[in-house]
Amino acid sequence: MQRGCPFIAIAVFVTGCSGPPLQPGFESVDPQERTAALLKAARAGDSSATPELIIMLDSSDPAERMLADEALKRLTGQDFGYRHYDPAWKRQPSVDAWKDWWQGQDEPTSFAQQSMIEGGGAMEAP
Repeated sequence: MQRGCPFIAIAVFVTGCSGPPLQPGFESVDPQERTAALLKAARAGDSSATPELIIMLDSSDPAERMLADEALKRLTGQDFGYRHYDPAWKRQPSVDAWKDWWQGQDEPTSFAQQSMIEGGGAMEAP
């Protein structure tokens, strides 16, 4: 099985076949729109989405956390042992490692970087 297959299967499941078109965005309160933004970044190989994906590792939605982790690994080639199904206290060291790694990269310009500096976390799924 190719690595991209889970992204495609989940994208089809998440976006469905009816309803208004999604407006992908990491800032959206709609989990489907955040997931669509995540999938779009992963498919496009958009490493500028890395800080937003790191924030999504703290999401209350386990599927969002799983997709963010897989996208980060794919986009960066890094793996800090994150497991989306672990309890928050067990995931935190990996999330911190991702944040530390990102801080060592070129100066990020996204809203997510400012959120990380101010101690913010991922948007919660309603």
